Amino acid sequence: MNTALFINKKDKLGKISDKFIKIYTFKLDYDTINSVESEIIHEKDLNYIALLLLSKQVNELYVYQIDEETRNFLIKIGIIVRTQQELEASPLFSSFLFE
Repeated sequence: MNTALFINKKDKLGKISDKFIKIYTFKLDYDTINSVESEIIHEKDLNYIALLLLSKQVNELYVYQIDEETRNFLIKIGIIVRTQQELEASPLFSSFLFE
C-alpha cells in the first residue's frame, strides 16, 4: 500500500491557489514503512495532484482539511481520504505532524 500525507494545517486541499505544498509518500508493507519520498508540488491544479497520486500508486491520503468536491473526486478515482483526527491517531504517521 502507498500512502500520501499533505500536512499543511493552514490551507484546505482543493482550494485553488498559487502556493506550493509539501507531500510525503510512503511505501508500506503491512505496518512497516519501507520508503519515504517528499517533494514540493504546485497546488494550482487538482488534476495534476490526482495524476501525481495515481502515478505513485497512492491508495490512501491523509489531509488536515479538504473540500467536499475534492474529497469526492479522490474517492471516485480510488483514493481513500483520511481526516485530521485519523492522522493524529495513527501510530505510523502522527510523528510527522508539526505545530
